[in-house]
Amino acid sequence: MEDPIVAATWGLVVVTALLVVATIVPFVGELLKRRSERAVVASRAVPDMNILRSRLEGGVERLGESESLTKDRLTRQARSCNAELQMLAPIVEVRDASLKFTNETFLVRHLLTFTVEALVEAADLADAADAESIRKRDKRVRDARRGYQAALLSLDAAESLLPKSQRLIDGERFWDRFARVSDERENAAAEILLQDEKITRTGRRASS
Repeated sequence: MEDPIVAATWGLVVVTALLVVATIVPFVGELLKRRSERAVVASRAVPDMNILRSRLEGGVERLGESESLTKDRLTRQARSCNAELQMLAPIVEVRDASLKFTNETFLVRHLLTFTVEALVEAADLADAADAESIRKRDKRVRDARRGYQAALLSLDAAESLLPKSQRLIDGERFWDRFARVSDERENAAAEILLQDEKITRTGRRASS
């Protein structure tokens, strides 16, 4: 007959193992749930963030062309910046993101708001001819350009907080693949249309 002490010991081991499993299963389930939620967050946010990045880069570039910054161009850039703030709104409101991600996207919003104000003030001074107004206008343009660049850095910092598997497609950044595939498809479409035109011309010659 089995020793009662040995049986009790094995019984205790089994109970302990079952308790450990019972503790681990919910933990693993919660971990998988959080990973799934983060993946959903990334799939919603990354495309918009990359389109927004392209627009912010354009703002930095355009504001560097100081000789062509007329009142009209500065006003249009201010409207563009307001549109970028609207694009940012759903990214800021993404649920289930980390607090640091939210903090970075709030920074982007703050910096773009600052940029709009600087652009509006620069546009108001665009036609002024006195030295002090010109100095203020140029400073506000520089402020706006710095705001765009700082917003761009914060946007990149926010994206870097998302899961790597959701930021990359076969190791390639979403926007890089988007631009590359767009060019490839346009080139392929041009080649198809060129071949169609050749076939059409050949058919016309044969019928005439």
